[in-house]
Amino acid sequence: MSKKLSFEEFADSQNAIREYIHSGAGHWGTHKAEVTVLRDGKTVFKNTVSIVSLIETNESFVEIVWPEKEEKEYYAKYSNNYQNFKYDDGVLEIRCQDREGNNITIQIESL
Repeated sequence: MSKKLSFEEFADSQNAIREYIHSGAGHWGTHKAEVTVLRDGKTVFKNTVSIVSLIETNESFVEIVWPEKEEKEYYAKYSNNYQNFKYDDGVLEIRCQDREGNNITIQIESL
């Protein structure tokens, strides 16, 4: 498991999730999005999947409903408590690790 982020990183990540949610009418809750996973700068996954993006009292998070094969490689839930999020030009980016501990970047772009 990742270590908890500093308060500043926590707040910046929450702001990124909030910006993504407010950037489109259907971004709150469950919706479809284009998800791309990058490892070492190379695309290892790209597909349209269901995601859930929510802001709760003490946590903001994104859950990704991966296809069956990818469920074993990637986590389902990414939280502003543990992962760094960035929002820029319509793309929500998550810097995190896969289940094997490899550094990856997940990019979520609404349809």
